[in-house]
Amino acid sequence: MYVRPQHGWYDRGVTRREGTFARLRLPAAGSVALLMVAACGAISPESAVTVSPVQELAGGTTPATAAPGATPAPAAGTNPPVAAGQTAPAVPAGSALLPIFFVRDGKLGVARRPLPADAKIVDNAVGALLQGPTEAETAAGLTTAVPGLTRVRSTALMGDVLVIDLSGSFSTLGPPGSSELRLAQIVYTVSVFPVRVLFHIDGQPARAVGGYILPDRPVTRDDFAAWAPPVLVESVGPEDVLTNGTEISGSTATADTGVGMRISDAAGQVLFEGITRSTRDDGLRHPFRAAAPFLLSQPGPGTLTVWELEPAPGTTPLVLTIPVRLA
Repeated sequence: MYVRPQHGWYDRGVTRREGTFARLRLPAAGSVALLMVAACGAISPESAVTVSPVQELAGGTTPATAAPGATPAPAAGTNPPVAAGQTAPAVPAGSALLPIFFVRDGKLGVARRPLPADAKIVDNAVGALLQGPTEAETAAGLTTAVPGLTRVRSTALMGDVLVIDLSGSFSTLGPPGSSELRLAQIVYTVSVFPVRVLFHIDGQPARAVGGYILPDRPVTRDDFAAWAPPVLVESVGPEDVLTNGTEISGSTATADTGVGMRISDAAGQVLFEGITRSTRDDGLRHPFRAAAPFLLSQPGPGTLTVWELEPAPGTTPLVLTIPVRLA
């Protein structure tokens, strides 16, 4: 989910250099990770989950009983085990695991990438988006509306406004009718940071991208909220490693929306199942978050399933499945 960081977490000074240019100063990599990476907490075997009946997740945890013979999850700060012959995504030292917004079923969908947590972290995030989905992310249903020839000419931070100058292909190429969606991808990706966004195309302020007329002001996530699905998971992407107590978080289109979640192993055995509800936020999207305690006997592939409990009348309920690694 998008948690608005306190404005003191970065230096908002602007350095004037041949017009407008600014450098985003970030704290140490560990601080970046604490601000922007979903937290994972180790939960004792005594609080492992029972999967039947489905439980309401009050305060983000659900005490229950472990299955006989289950192996406790590793303590926080340790490297989770990986099954033989399988490779878990690693987060290198000095990196932060950030959500990158692609497209799933015509709406926004999330992958997560380990990116260098340095002064160019915004550029790193946009660059990861422009690279498009990986093979594994494509297999999980992610695509992109951003034209493949798009390049970032420059970025500049002016106060809390991020100016992104893109090549002309961003506006002129791409699937018909996708102009607003590709803007939404960029805005959602960079607004992990506390910024509003102004778009330039080939060095000039962008009045329109494709057939979409931009507002005459910096834009935010609220301008593109219609492109987020009814339930948007932001803390887990394809092939992420889930451990005992991993936080599952994101946003919903309506406040107080029920969100169901289930973690299953490769054999289809349900390790965790529970529900939570979103809370009202000032913006057009409303956050939800809950810890998912589970124990398993064998690390390996699994599936996170998330669904909306109260779909709008006349709509098909959203059911999202994300392939993950369990440890």
